[in-house]
Amino acid sequence: SQVRCAGGLTAPFNLQSSVLQGDPMAPVLFALVSDALHAGMEDCPLFPEVSRSWGYTMRPAEPGAASTRVCSAGYADESAVLADDEVSIAGRHSWLRAFFGAHAFDFNTVKPRFLCSDPSSAPVLPSVDGMTTLTPEGPDATFRYLGMHLNIALDWTDQIAIVARK
Repeated sequence: SQVRCAGGLTAPFNLQSSVLQGDPMAPVLFALVSDALHAGMEDCPLFPEVSRSWGYTMRPAEPGAASTRVCSAGYADESAVLADDEVSIAGRHSWLRAFFGAHAFDFNTVKPRFLCSDPSSAPVLPSVDGMTTLTPEGPDATFRYLGMHLNIALDWTDQIAIVARK
C-alpha cells in the first residue's frame, strides 16, 4: 500500500492486518471477526471443559421458566463481557488476548472499564503484549455503554441527571 499526500505517494509498505479505510468490505469483515470473538466468549476454545458454565445467569421471574446465560454483548465496536467469578473473567480475558494476538489486534487497557463487586479480589488482566493491565473498579464506578450511564450497584443518579437536562 501507499498513501497519497501533498508531496506525492509515500514509499510502499505491507499491511499487517485490516482493510484500507473506506473499503466496502470493512463492515462485513468486522462483523465476521466480532462474531468469532463473541462466540469464543460464550464457548471458549481455550477452556472447553469449563467455559460453558461461565457468564452471568439471570434467573427467571416465573418458577419453572428457563434461566438465561449472558457471556458478552456487542454493538458496533462496543463490547461488554459478563462474569460472576474471577476464574471465568480471567479465562475470557485469556481468550481475548489469544484472539487479539492471533489477529495482530491491539488491546487498549486505558479505555475499557473493569468493574467488580470487590476490586481487591480481581484477577490481573494484562494487555496483549503484557506491558499494561486493566485497573479494576468497584460497584459504584459509573461507565457509559451505548449512551447509558450504568454501574453494577444499580445507582441511576448519573443517568437520571442526564435525562433530566433540557
